Amino acid sequence: MPVCVDRDCNFVELDVRSSKDGQLVLLHDQGLERLAGSNIADVRAMDWDAIKSIDVGATHPNRHHFKEVHLCLLDEALDYLLANKVRMIIDIKGEDKQVISGILKTFSTRPTLYQYAAVTCFNPIVLYQIRKKDPQIVGAISYRPYCFSALEYDADNGPNKLRFGHNLAVHAALRGADFIHSLLWRWSARWCGVSAVLLHKDIVSPSEVQYWRDLNVRCAGWCVNRPLEKLYWRGVLRAPYLANTLLGEPDMDEQQRSNYEKFKELD
Repeated sequence: MPVCVDRDCNFVELDVRSSKDGQLVLLHDQGLERLAGSNIADVRAMDWDAIKSIDVGATHPNRHHFKEVHLCLLDEALDYLLANKVRMIIDIKGEDKQVISGILKTFSTRPTLYQYAAVTCFNPIVLYQIRKKDPQIVGAISYRPYCFSALEYDADNGPNKLRFGHNLAVHAALRGADFIHSLLWRWSARWCGVSAVLLHKDIVSPSEVQYWRDLNVRCAGWCVNRPLEKLYWRGVLRAPYLANTLLGEPDMDEQQRSNYEKFKELD
């Protein structure tokens, strides 16, 4: 987070889950196997005191530069970001009652957070429960194809890391759920009264952006990491995006400027 503040980032995304004792923890993965090489498969089964000292940068490629990286509580992150007047997107990864009540309590105890944060989630039911109890919270819904049947998706490879690829019956059922989800997710966004939709970068077109603009809903992309992708989003789609890297922004070299002009000609 200090790096983002130093680089004057407009928004910071925070992935949030709950621990066993109800603490809201910043963590994308369900467990700590990938980050820490541990056997903890789900942080919901662990109290905060049991995981707060684990080095979650143990397997990171740059672990020699960032030693002893620990998990952070949402409260600690909010204190820092609000003090620096940084806006944020709080992405709810868990779907339990603790994370829902925790988010509601977090906003109610920090009145300024309403102006600085939006809450997003892949699960419209979770988002609906939050906004039903506190309509002042700005809501957004996230979407990508094949979210039931696969852990990852991109345009080059399609759905990959299948959740139940070894079980054809279960996989077929999940693909059916994917299809129904693809038909209903726009309706679910309107049902939740969202102010924005966060979509996987590989499924967004100018017509998709315009569809949401006509509804006065902002359309943003996520995982827009490559410099040329950022040029496309800025020059053609003219829409905001979330990136995992600062590569290619905000300054452009001469080659990037040339590509940008080409994109403008296509618009």
